[in-house]
Amino acid sequence: ADDFASGTRAAVCGGTTTVLDFATQDRGGTLQQALDAWHRKADGKCSCNYGFHMAITDWNESVKAELPAMFEQGVTSFKAYMAYDALKLDDAALLDFLYGFCGTGLPSADVCAAAFALYLCAGGSAWRAIRLGASAGGDTDTIAALSGALTAAHSGALDVPEPVRARVRTHNGLDYAALAGEES
Repeated sequence: ADDFASGTRAAVCGGTTTVLDFATQDRGGTLQQALDAWHRKADGKCSCNYGFHMAITDWNESVKAELPAMFEQGVTSFKAYMAYDALKLDDAALLDFLYGFCGTGLPSADVCAAAFALYLCAGGSAWRAIRLGASAGGDTDTIAALSGALTAAHSGALDVPEPVRARVRTHNGLDYAALAGEES
């Protein structure tokens, strides 16, 4: 198996200039411990640029509190497993993980995670998902739009509230029902 020295040497030979590796938290460990461990593996050994994508295996309030520090240290993406017993979060922890980004100020991950969490919380109602998104904090218009879109994609285009469909028809000329092959 490659380490950072051999893997990045091979990457450069193939034209790759940057690699991102999973820095994986040990259960019971902190995100900082994981990041430090991956830096020890990579620092001074790489032939190209590198960064880390943090895999979270143990979600709790102290780990949630570490998110801003991770972002400050260059970690801008996070992963939670839904498979692999040694790595996965249970459903409650996964939902809390996704919703945990809301209001942290972390760009992009904040929006997608919050939208997905609100879609799950909306119980199949696009209108409820949009209202929840609009009050979530952070980039509320994007969160509301994404959570409504996820819900509509799951439950059908006609679940999108008529005022929203009317606005899209007016501005974009799109007819949700026709696009989805549904009756209006």
